Formats: sequence, C-alpha cells, structure tokens
Amino acid sequence: AWAQLLDETTGVCWLTARYEGKSKLVLKATGLGGRRECLESIAEAEEVIFGGFRVTAVDEGGATTKHLETEGGEASGYRLKFVLFQYNASNASVMAKARASSDRGAVQEA
Repeated sequence: AWAQLLDETTGVCWLTARYEGKSKLVLKATGLGGRRECLESIAEAEEVIFGGFRVTAVDEGGATTKHLETEGGEASGYRLKFVLFQYNASNASVMAKARASSDRGAVQEA
C-alpha cells in the first residue's frame, strides 16, 4: 500500500494501517482526498493507528525536477513530500502504545 502512496499515477493520497492481533500491521483504509480526509478517517479510532499522506511543496521559480503551470501560465516547481504518523487513541492499551513505538517503519511495508 505504501508503494501506491508513493506512485503519483495511482491517485492514492493517504493510507492508514492498524494492528490485526498483537503484531501484524494491516491496511485499514486509503483515500483520494488529502490530509483532512485522512485524519477524519481516524477520528473515531480506539486503537493505535499508523498513517501517511502526500503533500506537495511548491517552489515559486525553483529548480526542481517537476513543473506545473500556474494560472498566469508561469511554471512553478514542485516536490512531493510524504508524512508518516502514529496516532495513539486515548483508550489504547499501554502495551499497544509501547509496541507501536518500535513498529513505526513497518507501515511502509503494510
């Protein structure tokens, strides 16, 4: 799933993952919206959730490898950035929170 997030052509802009059992991370959800949609998807979570979303950094007249046209027809450079986060629900167990702190990188493999 992380590969879908990294690939601009898939349209996937965010993902979340959760534990299945005590140690296996599984995909919970993906979406085409942005950060707000991603965070809304975990608003009612009662567990530890990992997630990631894509953001675009725009460089006005900067030297980057990709360009987009602005309304005035001028080209601006842009770079994709990826935000990885961990959400600990207040009622998640202490053990789940502790285990999650060592598993942050595993969401990239879920």
